[in-house]
Amino acid sequence: MIIVEDSISSERNPKSYLQLYQGFFFAPVYEHEHDGAFLTKQAYEAMEEGDFNKVPLMSDHDFVKSVLKFAEQLVKHSQNPYLYQFSYKGVLVFTEISQLFFLLL
Repeated sequence: MIIVEDSISSERNPKSYLQLYQGFFFAPVYEHEHDGAFLTKQAYEAMEEGDFNKVPLMSDHDFVKSVLKFAEQLVKHSQNPYLYQFSYKGVLVFTEISQLFFLLL
């Protein structure tokens, strides 16, 4: 794979250029300045400069309900409601190996 470096775009906007190296990203397309332009700069640039409409925001995130809903679905769709199958066999094997090779126990 050959990467062709565009020196103009890397000098003008190094943050978005760096994002190309990190992988493709989904973002809105911004326009050049003209009458009726809706987005004229990238979101992080507008945030850094404070160039955005400041509107009140009320939000709520009820974490407990999310966890309970997940647990309910997990139990419903799984024979084993735990995230892993615990077995004392692993503990016994670890103990034997420790006694034979490391003399820890």
